[in-house]
Amino acid sequence: MVERTKRDIALDSQLGFWVIETSHEASKKMYGDEVMYHILGVKEEIVPEQLYDFWFERIHPDYVSYVESATKKMGSGQKTEVEYPWNHPELGWILVRCGGNLDRESDVSIRIRGYHHIITNIAKCDVEQFHTHKVVDSYKFSRYAPYLLGAYDEIFEIDPYTYHVKTIAYKKEKYAPTKEKDFSWNAIQERVHEDERNRVREFFSMESIQQLKDKKHPKSIEFRTKTIDQSFIWVKGMAFWLKFNGQNRILFVTQDIQDQKRIDLLTKDNEDIIQSLVSKKSAIIDINLITQRTRVLKWDTEKKINQISTLDALMNNLIHTYVKSDNEVALRKFLSTENLWSCVESKKEKSMDLKFKSEGFDYEWMRFLILVPPNSFDRVFLLIKNINHEQLLQYIMESFIYNSCDYVYYIDFKNDWFIRFANNKKRINLPPEKGSGYEKTMEQFVDSFVPIEDRDMVKNQMDPDNILSQLDTNGYLSFTTGFLEEDDKKQYQYTRKRIEIQYYDKENKIILMQSMDITKSYLKQKQANLELEKAKTKAKMDFLTGLYNRLGCEEMIQSYMEKCEENKLGAFILLDLDNFKLLNDHLGHQKGDEALKAIAQILKESCEDNSIIARLGGDEFIVFLKELHNKNDIHEFIRPLLKKLNLTYSNDKESIHLSVSVGITFFEKEKQATFSTLYEEADKAMYCAKNSGKNNYQIYL
Repeated sequence: MVERTKRDIALDSQLGFWVIETSHEASKKMYGDEVMYHILGVKEEIVPEQLYDFWFERIHPDYVSYVESATKKMGSGQKTEVEYPWNHPELGWILVRCGGNLDRESDVSIRIRGYHHIITNIAKCDVEQFHTHKVVDSYKFSRYAPYLLGAYDEIFEIDPYTYHVKTIAYKKEKYAPTKEKDFSWNAIQERVHEDERNRVREFFSMESIQQLKDKKHPKSIEFRTKTIDQSFIWVKGMAFWLKFNGQNRILFVTQDIQDQKRIDLLTKDNEDIIQSLVSKKSAIIDINLITQRTRVLKWDTEKKINQISTLDALMNNLIHTYVKSDNEVALRKFLSTENLWSCVESKKEKSMDLKFKSEGFDYEWMRFLILVPPNSFDRVFLLIKNINHEQLLQYIMESFIYNSCDYVYYIDFKNDWFIRFANNKKRINLPPEKGSGYEKTMEQFVDSFVPIEDRDMVKNQMDPDNILSQLDTNGYLSFTTGFLEEDDKKQYQYTRKRIEIQYYDKENKIILMQSMDITKSYLKQKQANLELEKAKTKAKMDFLTGLYNRLGCEEMIQSYMEKCEENKLGAFILLDLDNFKLLNDHLGHQKGDEALKAIAQILKESCEDNSIIARLGGDEFIVFLKELHNKNDIHEFIRPLLKKLNLTYSNDKESIHLSVSVGITFFEKEKQATFSTLYEEADKAMYCAKNSGKNNYQIYL
């Protein structure tokens, strides 16, 4: 039983074990266990020399050197693993992981021992999603993906010792296919603009590659490369030193920076463009992150500031000039070196709006904006400008309605008044544009367009007292609901909405409320949940027979026993095949599998639809009969079943007769039995049947 279980585990995991023997005078030989033969798709009768040739000849040609290197390391005493595509006779190309070590060495031969593991499902890469690129080698593309931190145009693998270049992927609408070749001066001349060829050759020189290896940090270069229409564009190339299948490799990727170059040149030639972007009451400050020095490019003449200073001094000056005491921490965090460096690394601008009191004690708003110059790696611009109330309101609206917003409402609970600032023109069913009486208007809208199952929940969430309480506690309120939306054909369709609420003016109880359509993500999640349920169901099934496995069987029976009504009677039947091991040993496992399928089919045909039928593993089956009228009914069920389960299998030399030994126990609701107790009782009865001559049944008393 234990050995059978190990085989099942190995078979389910697609994990076979092998031994390779190398002799000075003979061909290489490979031996495998039964699972190894099964997953290779060959018969066990194949001789060791043929098995080795069969395995080796089906390794993908690009990966033969990896496999040879790995087996050589194993033979020298190193524990080694290697992954490669292998051409299965039935499945086609699959991904395999092999690992092993030295088993025995003599003067005339070397023996290594290891495993063969099919990992196609583990490392599968869905390349169909890459509509813009042609993926040449999907496996290597998936393995190198963690290094691809941006959207790169081309991906190459380079052998640092032979300079052999292999294309992994390229943007097919922009570049012509790159032939697999050695990296040479001719290759540079074919692709690189003549003004940058020497720099590119220097970038890939032996000295430069040695630096890349020693420092373990990526190197970059900018150059012009030829596109599919024979024009040249600026790209940024990045080189990474890494290992693949235990061997050193260079991963080289390119990224289109043509637009950045144009902006950079335009900025250098037209500095007055920056000045025209800002109003009179504004400022531009150049910050060098390496030296921590700042230089004022433009400043509001009404306020005093040093033209050149340190970053700390600038920060203190800004705090003194603009910021209320409760905003000081926020501004210091915004202008911290960590935040400024993060802007440079992400190439994204960041902004913050702060309110301060002017000389007339009126509140004004200032926006602080961090800009990263194109191709800058150590500088940022700090833009400071005044924004009036209308500009601020427009800014809040644009930020708040981002990402599929249906509408934004300004709601004044203190004066019971509301107005809609913005809405999606595609949406037909909207609340009134403005008015008073929020609660009554809200309830009428909910009753008209929210499905009945969500109405009470939505009304409770949108109650003014609940909104203010949630905002005071959490700072925001967010919930989802169904919504009946009218389409162009005047038909109502079910959609999903997310309602988000936040304070605009806490002191005066003014809020902003927006609705966003999340139907697509909702349906996607719903489909994902269905797929998850399918996967859970599959995990509870026996792949060979289509019956429940032990996990599914135990869960189904336990659930029935807990939920069934009082006075219900059931039968727990354990069946164990007689002579099954003999059948496997003499006629082969294929006949054994055929017999297991036949037994399963007979059980399905003999039981009612509501019965629970399972294969526990090996040659054990369970049948759970629900709602028996009385215990004597079991005899009428079992006797004809025993006859049907008498099967004979033959080959040219012999015949093997199969039968079953059956143990039966009964489930009664009032006894509060568990799956484990029923199994133990049926197991004892089954062994009594076996000891009584097999091919019969016993009832546990």
